[in-house]
Amino acid sequence: MTQYQYAPLPSDIQQKAATTNIFQRIKQLTTSRPSKLKKLRPIRLLTILPGHHDDEIMVSLHQTSLDARPTPSYEALSYVWGSPKDPETIFITGSNELWDIQVTRNLAVALRHVRYTDKPRVTWIDAVCIDQSNLDERSSQVQLMGDIYGLAPSGVIVWLGPEEGESKYGMQLLEQLSSKVEIVEPETFVPSAQSQHDGTWADTNQPLPYQGRELFALGCIINRPWFTRVWIRQEIFLASDNALVLCGDCTMTWNNFCKAVRCVFAKNTPAVLRQFPIQTRWFKENENSLARICELARKTPFTYKLLSMVYAPEQQLGIVPDYTLSILQVYRDVVRRFVGMGDLDLLAECRPTDSSWISWVPNWSQFSRSDSLQYTFLTGGPFLAVSRNLNNDDILSISGVRIDRVSKVFDLHNLIDYNYGSFIKMIRTLIPSDYAQMNYATGGSAIEAFVRTLVTEQLEEICHPPALGPPKLLDGIRTIRKIIAPGNEAIQYHDFDDGEKKFISFVNTTMEDKTFFFTSSSPPLMGAGIQSLQPGDLVCAFLGCERPLLLRPIENSKYRVLGPAYLRGYMHGQAFLGPITAPFRAVTTFVPQSGGDVFGFLDTGTGRFQIEDPRIDVLPLDWRDYKKYCKQGLRPLRTVAPEVFESVGVKMEWFDIV
Repeated sequence: MTQYQYAPLPSDIQQKAATTNIFQRIKQLTTSRPSKLKKLRPIRLLTILPGHHDDEIMVSLHQTSLDARPTPSYEALSYVWGSPKDPETIFITGSNELWDIQVTRNLAVALRHVRYTDKPRVTWIDAVCIDQSNLDERSSQVQLMGDIYGLAPSGVIVWLGPEEGESKYGMQLLEQLSSKVEIVEPETFVPSAQSQHDGTWADTNQPLPYQGRELFALGCIINRPWFTRVWIRQEIFLASDNALVLCGDCTMTWNNFCKAVRCVFAKNTPAVLRQFPIQTRWFKENENSLARICELARKTPFTYKLLSMVYAPEQQLGIVPDYTLSILQVYRDVVRRFVGMGDLDLLAECRPTDSSWISWVPNWSQFSRSDSLQYTFLTGGPFLAVSRNLNNDDILSISGVRIDRVSKVFDLHNLIDYNYGSFIKMIRTLIPSDYAQMNYATGGSAIEAFVRTLVTEQLEEICHPPALGPPKLLDGIRTIRKIIAPGNEAIQYHDFDDGEKKFISFVNTTMEDKTFFFTSSSPPLMGAGIQSLQPGDLVCAFLGCERPLLLRPIENSKYRVLGPAYLRGYMHGQAFLGPITAPFRAVTTFVPQSGGDVFGFLDTGTGRFQIEDPRIDVLPLDWRDYKKYCKQGLRPLRTVAPEVFESVGVKMEWFDIV
């Protein structure tokens, strides 16, 4: 028996004409009419021949096109490749011949569960349908991933793996939970028709009635490796609504699975579940930004597969897959292209690296905890990034404001274990008892600023209308006042009411991977950042970046990016436009025209929300177009030269980051 030899796929005529110069490409995209040239989209389909579980795996391969008429019918498999060690042989039939091909054991197990016993099943499976030894073909086919999964007529099959432990019971629990609730908008649940007389299932303030066995069973599902693979998640994002989830012999629809898992997390199920590598943001709503998608890219060098997840204009960056480049070159290319379009948000994905890696390039191949700054901020204001010398491979030169220098650092890792005695001791260590009478540097009380920093502003009041899940600001203030009040040294956890306990729980979750810090100004600012933060590091705001960035000065007036920060008083454009004054306060709200939550301003006198920044006229420019688009529910961003900010007293600097 001989090994299978792939017949080449037809060439993709448009791909060969793609330009590699990003600036030329952007110019073409913004000035040229769309090409009418027909784009070929050739693929191979894998037919799994019928058989019983222990039979040899027999398949056939044939070429077709996504543009063929009638449209080819197939299901696309979403699964974990698994280790290449100890592969299994499957057999390809055709033209009265039999060939063999090696696949991973994970795929072989999936094929045995997916195949029918009485009829063939037509599928698309990347490991077999793409010639993995042909780098040109891999690059070409990766560009079609979005179409292959999005257009799969028979849907996507999500294979979580074989039955293990209590996974069967876990799937039953998720199916049951999905029948109890309906989602009317992101993170808002109502009782289903089946549970109208029992509203506790949809009440996010009520925990699920699950104990040890149930929690373990859910963990047997939610902790599967499938949830740690970015290219797998993009496959389900792009799938039609008839996607199926398979775990062993259990099956449920993706919509029901998604609904149930989101309910598990929305109801703040105990810490054993919150530690699992899954987050509600993975699911379908508002996943149209590469800056957010890159949060999912911790474990893979295959950045190109992310491109299928983004929509225009971000998918028009002109990035053509090239598997001959190193990981660093690929990641650097992505960041530089976004910076060239005025977007610095990817720099908030950076974490400390050694000197062999460029600090302004996130290393998505390494895992780090997801950032718990959940809400939308606009530290850089309604402005696009201003950069220079973008052709330099190693140095990124961007314009921003040096807000302050870190002075004192407190590692709050002791909060992770929910040791409330340690929590109370830490609060007393951070602030003295007379703090209750002090004012904060940018306005308001120091206690309020402390509360907001401890939960990085994840409070009910930051949303309009108020969100039901997060704690209330007043509950947080009462909690801190109780802890630091003279004579309350013996206070215990049971002395707090439910609202105060919720605040403590949110602090534990928010700060488990962060460092609390004070700055060197007098009075000091408060913030939260990465655990490796040190005194002397800088907190800076940059045009085009939603969050402050932490920088570490090095030799020759250069800097290295450490990561994002929360800095009370500077999360909403204050570094460039000054303080937000009454009657306005910064909030986020859902705007249908934008398809998600949008940062803006609430007029507390009238109750009216607006996207237009009430401070914008401080800059001596014509803002009529900006205001027009804001009234249409859009958040326009504009390039403003550093000199304009300097003309109104803002101290701008150029930062050379290596």
